[in-house]
Amino acid sequence: MIPVSSATLDTIAPSNSEFWQKAMAQCFRSVPELLKHLNLVEEQLPYAVDSQNAFRTKVTRYFADLINPKDPYDPILLQILPRLDEKAEIKGFSVDPLEEADHSPLPGLIHKYQNRVLLIAHQACAIHCRYCFRRHFPYSEQSLRGHALDKVLDYIVKDPQINEVKNSHSQPNPHCPATTHYNHTGKSFWQPKSQSCTGYPLQPPKRNHLCTG
Repeated sequence: MIPVSSATLDTIAPSNSEFWQKAMAQCFRSVPELLKHLNLVEEQLPYAVDSQNAFRTKVTRYFADLINPKDPYDPILLQILPRLDEKAEIKGFSVDPLEEADHSPLPGLIHKYQNRVLLIAHQACAIHCRYCFRRHFPYSEQSLRGHALDKVLDYIVKDPQINEVKNSHSQPNPHCPATTHYNHTGKSFWQPKSQSCTGYPLQPPKRNHLCTG
């Protein structure tokens, strides 16, 4: 997802290692920090690393420890390490591959399919994958705060064809005002199953229980 900080995810939790919040607070957030942890030297890598990439490095220690530091082409390393070749312009490629900009009737809402809408309910991920298709998404313009949420609620309630509301985060947050309000509309709120979970629950090991079902 997004190169934005999140008070919800980054707040330092109690010292007990069982708290997933602590795992999030201890994420690696820079290339030098990650390479040092892996005992890798940037100049010795067979490709150019982009330490100043606007889509900054972010990965949990748990996920980083899955990397084989002896293999510079380790798939997990390549998933999270920014390289200069990301900036290469390739014909036919787009910063909006899902064409979501054309299917956003209101800020904070994507309505691409007739019976389903997507809430842009959160601006942060546990990991910044280099292939993220929302790395250029205009989150500052898609906030669900204030009256924007009321308008989205009204839009969903008035459309009888909408029967599924999905959350841009990997699971509905019961403490999120958007989740609470949508539950009261009578519309079904998408619940993640093991085959449908995306990046967030799979990174911090203490949140894997979210992927049951």
